[in-house]
Amino acid sequence: MAFAVFSVGLKQTLIGRDAAEAGAYGVGSVAPDFTLPDVNGKPVSFHEVAARHDITLVNFWATWCMPCRLETPELTKTWQQHGEKGLALLAVSTDEDTTKVRRFVEERHLAFPVLADDGSVSKQYDVKALPTSLMVDRNAKVVWTHAGIANGLSLTAAQHLARVRTRADAEKGTPTGDDDD
Repeated sequence: MAFAVFSVGLKQTLIGRDAAEAGAYGVGSVAPDFTLPDVNGKPVSFHEVAARHDITLVNFWATWCMPCRLETPELTKTWQQHGEKGLALLAVSTDEDTTKVRRFVEERHLAFPVLADDGSVSKQYDVKALPTSLMVDRNAKVVWTHAGIANGLSLTAAQHLARVRTRADAEKGTPTGDDDD
């Protein structure tokens, strides 16, 4: 189907929106903590996860959201490429029916944590569109936000992981390998 026939709202969702429209917490702000159950009922604390990883990607989505479904392979790819390199991924489902979410996770063999939001966290984060994503550093400081499908998410994650490592090396006085000796 030609892109031209899509509504303006759908086009914006598919190509993404300005970071300012991604929610209440923009780049440079500290994202507030939350604890939500995963699809098996185990509580997961956002700040605890963030503190253990160089970058944490939080993705707000729903099973009924077609752009979210289209983005799932990119999330999976990003997790597979960077999950053991300092990236955490928390997929926050806004669905009311956790049975549907659990089935979605099982059918797609999603290995990253999928959390069940009762609406309070997406409201706290002022999520205006699905999918909406943000990345934070170890201190929960927002380093990137995006509303809509995040094309090139794996590359974006790699860039932010590299920045965090370069900054950490500079603070330690460790050479980054950029010197021409």
